[in-house]
Amino acid sequence: MNLIRNLLISLSILWLAALTHAQNNLETIRLALDWLPNTNHTGIYVAEAQGWYEEAGINLEILPYSGVAPEIVVTSGRADLAVSSTENVLAAAAAGEPVVSVATLMTTNTAAFAVLADSDIMRPADFAGKTYAAFGAAYETPILETLIAADGGEGTVNSALLSVSGFEALLSGAADIVWIFEGVQGVQAELEDIELRLFNFTDYGLPDYYTPVLASSPELIEASPEPLRAFLAATAKGYMFAVDNPSEAAQLLIEGTPPGTFPNLELVEASQRFATDYYVTVGQAWGYQNPALWEGYPQLLLEAGVFTDTDGQVVSDLDVSALFTNALLEVGGTP
Repeated sequence: MNLIRNLLISLSILWLAALTHAQNNLETIRLALDWLPNTNHTGIYVAEAQGWYEEAGINLEILPYSGVAPEIVVTSGRADLAVSSTENVLAAAAAGEPVVSVATLMTTNTAAFAVLADSDIMRPADFAGKTYAAFGAAYETPILETLIAADGGEGTVNSALLSVSGFEALLSGAADIVWIFEGVQGVQAELEDIELRLFNFTDYGLPDYYTPVLASSPELIEASPEPLRAFLAATAKGYMFAVDNPSEAAQLLIEGTPPGTFPNLELVEASQRFATDYYVTVGQAWGYQNPALWEGYPQLLLEAGVFTDTDGQVVSDLDVSALFTNALLEVGGTP
């Protein structure tokens, strides 16, 4: 009996040693979020919950949003990856601190301009002279003016930075127009029986683009691509799981975040049902970025002069092709 007991103890010690060795040999990837956890991020939390990062040799550290632009967290070396956007990737490059988009989390832009259904605003041409609840980005006004002009209108909006969220401003009457994401505020409005009239960007002449995206530094991509490749492969599994199992994925997202992150669990479920339709395009690998979507929209913003360098000088020309890549995905080549 003592022999068997000693053998079991020895095996346990060996198993613990092997486990510790494996854990110590995981490659740490630090990911900076762009906001509070939400259904844009579901696949990441699913992959973590299912152990797929560990299987891929990755120890994932999710850095909570701190108010600092996640791209800066990457370029300063405090994170390896950031949840970013086309606009922020362009802005970082203009400022001389480029990051590179290595995958898209959504296959299309799900933003829209919203007005209340009982508003007299029936089309983008009617935006002129109305109050828009701005969030302070330089590209908001050019985009609104492009929509107004494309619809045959003239003029611009009255942009107001308010002390409440844009959606709250719309509901209170402090603003006439707000930029929303259909998978969040759009879903919230449906659950609360708030009737909106939506104006999708691409319906009125604006080029489609990717947001959010995962971005890393060009230096890390060149020096250490394999951990990033392993991270993206595991992340792809997480998003594909969410496509097939939206309810279970939503639950894993909720369970993987600190208590109280989601005060409205029904909203998470409904948002997840919306989001899963936009994670993957049939016939393409998860995360794949169509080069065409890195042409029209970036060019529109560059021509509008919304990006500046560190001296405040307008940057109107960037090598956009260097700001995204599909090379780290399981399927897909370089742009």
